[in-house]
Amino acid sequence: TSTINFRNFDFTVFTFFSIGGKLYDADYAGIMHGNTGTNPGYVWSTDVLNRWQSPSKRGDGRTPRLTTTTDDQGNVTSSRFLYDASYARIRNVTVGYNFSKNLLNRINFSSARFYVDFQNPFTFFGRTGLDPEAGLAGITDNTSSAYKTISVGVNLGF
Repeated sequence: TSTINFRNFDFTVFTFFSIGGKLYDADYAGIMHGNTGTNPGYVWSTDVLNRWQSPSKRGDGRTPRLTTTTDDQGNVTSSRFLYDASYARIRNVTVGYNFSKNLLNRINFSSARFYVDFQNPFTFFGRTGLDPEAGLAGITDNTSSAYKTISVGVNLGF
Protein backbone atom coordinates (compact mmCIF):
# COMPACT_ATOMS: atom_id res chain seq x y z
CA THR A 1 0.00 0.00 0.00
CA SER A 2 1.31 3.44 -0.91
CA THR A 3 -0.15 6.75 0.21
CA ILE A 4 0.75 10.23 -0.99
CA ASN A 5 -0.56 13.41 0.64
CA PHE A 6 -0.26 16.79 -1.03
CA ARG A 7 -1.96 19.80 0.47
CA ASN A 8 -5.59 18.73 0.96
CA PHE A 9 -5.41 15.78 -1.44
CA ASP A 10 -4.62 12.17 -0.63
CA PHE A 11 -3.90 9.33 -3.04
CA THR A 12 -3.70 5.67 -2.01
CA VAL A 13 -2.85 2.63 -4.13
CA PHE A 14 -3.00 -0.98 -2.93
CA THR A 15 -1.27 -3.51 -5.18
CA PHE A 16 -0.95 -7.27 -4.98
CA PHE A 17 1.18 -9.69 -6.96
CA SER A 18 1.99 -13.37 -7.17
CA ILE A 19 5.00 -14.91 -8.89
CA GLY A 20 5.17 -18.51 -10.05
CA GLY A 21 2.80 -21.42 -10.10
CA LYS A 22 0.58 -22.79 -12.83
CA LEU A 23 -3.14 -22.45 -13.53
CA TYR A 24 -5.17 -24.92 -15.59
CA ASP A 25 -7.95 -23.15 -17.51
CA ALA A 26 -10.65 -25.83 -17.44
CA ASP A 27 -13.26 -23.29 -18.54
CA TYR A 28 -11.35 -22.64 -21.78
CA ALA A 29 -10.69 -26.35 -22.30
CA GLY A 30 -14.44 -26.93 -22.05
CA ILE A 31 -15.23 -24.61 -24.95
CA MET A 32 -12.45 -25.98 -27.14
CA HIS A 33 -14.24 -29.07 -28.57
CA GLY A 34 -15.66 -30.08 -25.20
CA ASN A 35 -19.02 -31.00 -26.63
CA THR A 36 -18.06 -32.36 -30.02
CA GLY A 37 -20.31 -35.15 -31.24
CA THR A 38 -22.20 -35.76 -28.02
CA ASN A 39 -23.84 -32.40 -27.30
CA PRO A 40 -24.37 -30.41 -30.50
CA GLY A 41 -25.39 -26.79 -30.07
CA TYR A 42 -23.11 -25.99 -27.12
CA VAL A 43 -20.92 -22.90 -27.18
CA TRP A 44 -17.42 -23.15 -28.62
CA SER A 45 -14.60 -20.66 -28.48
CA THR A 46 -13.92 -18.68 -31.65
CA ASP A 47 -10.39 -20.11 -31.37
CA VAL A 48 -11.69 -23.32 -33.01
CA LEU A 49 -11.70 -21.32 -36.25
CA ASN A 50 -7.89 -21.68 -36.12
CA ARG A 51 -8.09 -25.50 -35.98
CA TRP A 52 -6.37 -27.99 -38.21
CA GLN A 53 -8.61 -28.61 -41.24
CA SER A 54 -6.42 -30.28 -43.86
CA PRO A 55 -2.77 -30.61 -44.87
CA SER A 56 -3.11 -27.33 -46.78
CA LYS A 57 -5.02 -25.56 -43.95
CA ARG A 58 -2.91 -26.50 -40.94
CA GLY A 59 -4.35 -23.92 -38.54
CA ASP A 60 -2.41 -22.44 -35.60
CA GLY A 61 -0.54 -25.65 -34.74
CA ARG A 62 -2.21 -25.91 -31.32
CA THR A 63 -5.89 -26.50 -32.07
CA PRO A 64 -6.74 -30.00 -33.34
CA ARG A 65 -9.39 -30.82 -35.92
CA LEU A 66 -13.09 -31.00 -35.11
CA THR A 67 -14.80 -34.36 -35.35
CA THR A 68 -18.34 -35.63 -35.00
CA THR A 69 -17.28 -38.44 -32.67
CA THR A 70 -15.76 -38.49 -29.19
CA ASP A 71 -12.83 -40.74 -30.11
CA ASP A 72 -10.56 -37.81 -31.04
CA GLN A 73 -10.22 -36.45 -27.46
CA GLY A 74 -9.21 -32.99 -28.73
CA ASN A 75 -10.27 -31.45 -25.41
CA VAL A 76 -8.71 -33.98 -23.08
CA THR A 77 -6.69 -32.59 -20.16
CA SER A 78 -3.60 -31.14 -21.77
CA SER A 79 -0.71 -28.83 -20.98
CA ARG A 80 -1.97 -26.55 -23.77
CA PHE A 81 -4.51 -25.22 -21.25
CA LEU A 82 -1.88 -24.72 -18.52
CA TYR A 83 -0.70 -21.13 -17.98
CA ASP A 84 1.84 -19.35 -15.83
CA ALA A 85 -0.09 -18.00 -12.83
CA SER A 86 2.18 -14.98 -12.21
CA TYR A 87 0.24 -11.72 -12.11
CA ALA A 88 -0.06 -8.29 -10.56
CA ARG A 89 -3.32 -6.60 -9.61
CA ILE A 90 -4.08 -3.08 -8.50
CA ARG A 91 -6.79 -3.85 -5.99
CA ASN A 92 -7.63 -0.36 -4.87
CA VAL A 93 -7.03 3.26 -5.88
CA THR A 94 -8.49 6.06 -3.78
CA VAL A 95 -8.30 9.79 -4.45
CA GLY A 96 -9.61 12.07 -1.73
CA TYR A 97 -9.91 15.76 -0.91
CA ASN A 98 -10.09 17.09 2.67
CA PHE A 99 -11.95 20.37 2.91
CA SER A 100 -10.10 23.28 4.53
CA LYS A 101 -10.55 24.17 8.21
CA ASN A 102 -11.78 27.67 7.23
CA LEU A 103 -14.69 26.21 5.29
CA LEU A 104 -15.42 23.60 7.99
CA ASN A 105 -15.57 26.24 10.75
CA ARG A 106 -18.18 28.20 8.78
CA ILE A 107 -20.47 25.16 8.37
CA ASN A 108 -19.84 23.70 11.86
CA PHE A 109 -18.15 20.44 10.80
CA SER A 110 -14.97 19.10 12.38
CA SER A 111 -13.95 17.32 9.17
CA ALA A 112 -15.20 16.67 5.65
CA ARG A 113 -13.61 14.55 2.96
CA PHE A 114 -14.78 13.81 -0.59
CA TYR A 115 -13.35 10.69 -2.25
CA VAL A 116 -13.50 8.46 -5.31
CA ASP A 117 -12.54 4.81 -4.86
CA PHE A 118 -11.75 2.28 -7.61
CA GLN A 119 -11.75 -1.43 -6.73
CA ASN A 120 -9.81 -3.87 -8.98
CA PRO A 121 -9.23 -1.40 -11.82
CA PHE A 122 -6.26 -3.24 -13.40
CA THR A 123 -4.91 -6.77 -13.61
CA PHE A 124 -1.67 -7.54 -15.42
CA PHE A 125 -1.71 -11.20 -16.46
CA GLY A 126 -0.47 -13.09 -19.48
CA ARG A 127 -3.79 -14.76 -20.32
CA THR A 128 -6.65 -12.58 -21.59
CA GLY A 129 -10.08 -13.44 -20.22
CA LEU A 130 -8.83 -15.47 -17.28
CA ASP A 131 -8.81 -14.26 -13.69
CA PRO A 132 -5.60 -15.55 -12.05
CA GLU A 133 -7.39 -15.76 -8.69
CA ALA A 134 -10.35 -17.75 -10.07
CA GLY A 135 -9.11 -21.17 -9.02
CA LEU A 136 -7.70 -21.63 -5.55
CA ALA A 137 -6.70 -25.21 -6.34
CA GLY A 138 -4.88 -24.22 -9.54
CA ILE A 139 -7.83 -24.97 -11.79
CA THR A 140 -10.63 -22.67 -12.91
CA ASP A 141 -14.14 -23.52 -11.80
CA ASN A 142 -16.61 -21.29 -13.67
CA THR A 143 -16.25 -18.39 -11.23
CA SER A 144 -16.59 -14.79 -12.25
CA SER A 145 -13.67 -12.39 -12.44
CA ALA A 146 -12.98 -9.82 -9.76
CA TYR A 147 -15.59 -7.10 -10.12
CA LYS A 148 -14.50 -3.59 -10.98
CA THR A 149 -16.28 -1.07 -8.78
CA ILE A 150 -16.25 2.71 -8.60
CA SER A 151 -17.53 4.36 -5.42
CA VAL A 152 -17.97 8.05 -4.65
CA GLY A 153 -18.50 9.27 -1.13
CA VAL A 154 -18.27 11.95 1.52
CA ASN A 155 -17.03 11.47 5.09
CA LEU A 156 -18.39 14.06 7.52
CA GLY A 157 -17.28 14.69 11.08
CA PHE A 158 -19.44 16.70 13.51
